Amino acid sequence: MHFYSDDRSWGTDAVASHERLLQALRTGDVEAAGRETREHFTDGAHRLVEHLDDLGVRS
Repeated sequence: MHFYSDDRSWGTDAVASHERLLQALRTGDVEAAGRETREHFTDGAHRLVEHLDDLGVRS
């Protein structure tokens, strides 16, 4: 979806999140991998809701 790529911080945040997730997987840190995955999806959901609010979809 274009609203993610239009958000300048999204790319930087997504790369950092993926790097943390990969590091957790490399070291076998299941808790950190789960936490990072949840935070990644939660961040995406928040960005989507904000985008929908900006469009006036939710009121």
